[in-house]
Amino acid sequence: MVQTASFRRVHRPTAVCLVVDGEIDSESVPEFTAAIFDVIIVADKATVLDLTGVTFFGSEAIGCLITGQALANDHGIALVIEPSRIVRRVLEVVGMADYFELRATV
Repeated sequence: MVQTASFRRVHRPTAVCLVVDGEIDSESVPEFTAAIFDVIIVADKATVLDLTGVTFFGSEAIGCLITGQALANDHGIALVIEPSRIVRRVLEVVGMADYFELRATV
């Protein structure tokens, strides 16, 4: 059974956080991109993408992160990604793990 992606905004003490669960595939990419933009534009200093609940991370999702990183840079916002094992592995395989600030969950 395919788990459709879900997106919710959470305010942490030091950052606005987007919590993502499920599969980020071609069908969920537009919503994923919009959700990333929504948290970046309201952030003061930092945005955290909590992707620890992501069970599938397609190649198009990498483009969402690249676009989100560019937007964060333009707004002077730190973008921190808390990846699931799957997300970390995909980013490592394509050589993009060092492009993002990846960290373990807190």
